[in-house]
Amino acid sequence: MKYIYTLILSALFPIYTSCSSSAEALDLRPTTLSYKTTMDYSPTLITKTLPTVLDEQSGMAWWQGLIWVINDSNNAPNLYAYDMTGALQRTVTIANAKNIDWESLAEDDEYIYIGDFGNNRGNRKDLKVIRVQKSLIAHGETTVDADFIHFSWADQVDYSGEQELHDYDCEAFFAYEGQLYLFSKDRVDYKTRMYIMPNKPGNYKLNPVVTIDTQFSVTGADISSDGKTIVLVGYQNLVNSHLFFIYNLNDMNWGLAKTLRIHLSSLFAAQTEGIMFDNKNQLFMTTEKTILASHSLYQINWTKLLDQ
Repeated sequence: MKYIYTLILSALFPIYTSCSSSAEALDLRPTTLSYKTTMDYSPTLITKTLPTVLDEQSGMAWWQGLIWVINDSNNAPNLYAYDMTGALQRTVTIANAKNIDWESLAEDDEYIYIGDFGNNRGNRKDLKVIRVQKSLIAHGETTVDADFIHFSWADQVDYSGEQELHDYDCEAFFAYEGQLYLFSKDRVDYKTRMYIMPNKPGNYKLNPVVTIDTQFSVTGADISSDGKTIVLVGYQNLVNSHLFFIYNLNDMNWGLAKTLRIHLSSLFAAQTEGIMFDNKNQLFMTTEKTILASHSLYQINWTKLLDQ
């Protein structure tokens, strides 16, 4: 089944305050792009035999041939790594951090980044990214200290936390060329807002850069190693899972970007949480355990999807 949608990209500046950025040179002009279809696709199940401790797995990143994940809010402040069979291989405790509401993972050559920015009620004033130096956990270490990147939403005024319908929850980000790209989990109109900030410790006020009409709540994001393809994952009303590709990018300039929205109908009632490209640009996705679905690992043949 195919549906017609329109993608709206609207640039809002400045990108962030308190520092300058090469991101200001990006071609993120106010633009309206349309895409022809929402396609239906069934991802390949790799395993649903994952460690019990990871029932609430959220976020994922590839490093040292393993899939690194976290559990979300109020769980232990641990990084976990398992292999393609689902066997747990590593557990690393972040000694100087607390898991308030960890939601996403990102990584680059030097660091693993943990997004402690879940904000269900929209009342948090302690949003942060926890930065773990890879060299400190590269040889089997089980405990590490991290540093912190603090931030707030520059346009947020109401912190009352009286309702869940707001624009200030976040569950997805990725790292690319010295910047962190964050995507809101919009609870009002299913339009995610993208923010950019440096990957270095500091205290930043972030303004939205681009608004993307995904028509689902975004819970995970990643970018291909060549920087040409962004993928978002999430769900609508907790039962319908989707992917959203933004591709044909050139140095993160969006002037000629193309888009494709995917409906994962075979994952009905699965809570899609994490997505990542591995070192070979293969694309994988995870789900959290729910009453109706197990926590699982899937693979997506994304190049075939974009070639259609």
